[in-house]
Amino acid sequence: MNGTPCTVRFMRVGILGILLALSLIGCAGPPQGDAGAVSAASPLTSPVPARTEAAPTPIQLRPGETRYGPTATPWPTFTPRPTPTRRPGPTATPFPTRQPAESASGIILYPSSDHQTIMALPVDERGRKTAEAAPLPLPLDFEPLLGPPSPDGRYLLLLQPAEPGGIPYLFDRQTQQLRPLFQDNAGQQAIVGWPYGWHPDGRQVLFWSFSDEALWLVQIETGQRTVLALTGGPVQGAALSPDGQEVAYIDRRGAEETLWVASTAGGDAHPLLDLRGPSYLFGWSPDGAYLLFAGGPEGKAGDRTGGPLWVMDLAGQSYHPLSGPFLFGWGFEPVWSPDGRRVAYVGSIPGEAFGCAQKRAPQEADPLCSFAGTGIYVEDVTTGEGQRAARGVAPVWSPDGTMIAYLSNQSGAPEVWVVNADGTNPRQLTEDSGLKVFRLAWVPKGVSQAAGSTGR
Repeated sequence: MNGTPCTVRFMRVGILGILLALSLIGCAGPPQGDAGAVSAASPLTSPVPARTEAAPTPIQLRPGETRYGPTATPWPTFTPRPTPTRRPGPTATPFPTRQPAESASGIILYPSSDHQTIMALPVDERGRKTAEAAPLPLPLDFEPLLGPPSPDGRYLLLLQPAEPGGIPYLFDRQTQQLRPLFQDNAGQQAIVGWPYGWHPDGRQVLFWSFSDEALWLVQIETGQRTVLALTGGPVQGAALSPDGQEVAYIDRRGAEETLWVASTAGGDAHPLLDLRGPSYLFGWSPDGAYLLFAGGPEGKAGDRTGGPLWVMDLAGQSYHPLSGPFLFGWGFEPVWSPDGRRVAYVGSIPGEAFGCAQKRAPQEADPLCSFAGTGIYVEDVTTGEGQRAARGVAPVWSPDGTMIAYLSNQSGAPEVWVVNADGTNPRQLTEDSGLKVFRLAWVPKGVSQAAGSTGR
């Protein structure tokens, strides 16, 4: 080569491209105007400049010239994202199913508006009173509503009426102490809602909170709350399974109502059944086999063969109506027998007008209207057999399932009565002529009673 040696920088574009480039480049710089030459300022020999909006200068090739570009790097193969797997919630520890008591002996509890307290009436194994009713020592300045007692009968849930439910209190029959259910809320705005029963361990309460619109499982000793479900408003009934693993409830979203089931450990809520019209869940059978509700499943609007009460068989996911004339929407609650086979409920008596419907008045406005044209019905959910056992309202089963206590005004005033489950041998237990509020409880013996020696 003649003259000053020159340095030529080039990109590796393939063996053939290199040989061709060397044959075209001389020792001197490329001639001016040669569009195919590569200068020192070329992007091929300099760091890549910042991207500009100017269009790149096209590369021109001489006739017969071949140029190879770098091999393109293929795009990586697309890997689809895995389909999300529905993760169940935690599993609650099952609790042994409670069996019927060996005897009917115990205490019949009923609210008395005359005393603003709860009355305790001791009865023996045949349903006969062993002493006169005595008031529980409740230092209250309001007329309490009687909620469900704990499974062992030790605790009573009481409500101070407050829209849209009540403020809950807990009475310990063993220590005879009354306290708010939510002790950690002292000095703050009271928690208002409604209790829907007990966990089978007798130390947790199922409670719907109005402010949070949520179902809670509340530890009565610590006040700790587990959120079981967030609802779209007041639930239309709720119940814990007898083994404590699940909670069932009816949630209303607008005009739609659905029966749901969730884990009591929190989470894993899933719909069980769509319902038509106004509905309400009344309870889980004590053996865990059935759910009792009113309203009817979606798609059964034309079914008029039974009454408004329905039973769902959870094992077979089937449901059927009960045949009796249950009065739905008037505050009457059907109750399961301790063995889970029979349901006692308030129904209309054929040929007689229901007093509250005739007066178009709720029970709160005229409590006595509930006694007109009403009776206590007992129906076997497995066979469909049933009969009217007595005239009256507010049925509650004895701990052993052989008898039913209820309220009746057959003697001229609302009194506590007892009848055998088959409708035989009705007998009146109270004679004080005082107004009794329409809710009773029949708790077994086994704890020291607040009414002194009446519980022994």
